[in-house]
Parts: sequence; C-alpha cells; structure tokens
Amino acid sequence: MLSRPNEAFIQTRSPTRKKDPTMSTQNTKSTALDNFIAKVGEFDALLQRLQQMRDDHFGVNPDAVTWGHVGDVTRYVTALKEVTDAYFKEGEYAD
Repeated sequence: MLSRPNEAFIQTRSPTRKKDPTMSTQNTKSTALDNFIAKVGEFDALLQRLQQMRDDHFGVNPDAVTWGHVGDVTRYVTALKEVTDAYFKEGEYAD
C-alpha cells in the first residue's frame, strides 16, 4: 500500500532556486574564475597521475606484457585522444 509523502519531508527538500537580481556580474565572474582555477588544479593532478602511470609502465613488467595490456593502453590512448582532438579541433572535431 502506498502512503502519502510526509509533508515535513517534502518541505525540507531544497526549493527551486531563483536567480538573485542583486547578484552582480562581477560576483558571477569571480565565482566562475574560482571554479575554473579549481578545475585547472584537478587537471594538473590528473596529468601528474598519468605521468606516474607512464613512468610505472602502466603497472606492467615489460617482460610480461600481454595483448590484454595492449588493450588497456589502447583504451587510455583513445580516451586521451578524444580530449586532445576536442581541444585542438582534430579528428572528428575538425572543422
């Protein structure tokens, strides 16, 4: 049997936010800049981890490489190529 939702629960859910007309463009830009800088930091951390993967031979002993390892590295390259193609407008993103 289904019961009616608890009114108190419904009221505690976040209301739909309306744009504050008093918020200045400067505040919006500052927030965007702060978020952009944070994302660039995340990007840099990912690059460091990728370099660590590469330096560690992707966790594979070079004398024990299998076709499965080739497939793993191929997946990584494909994902990275998607990013670089999008940014540099190459491959399927070419104009």
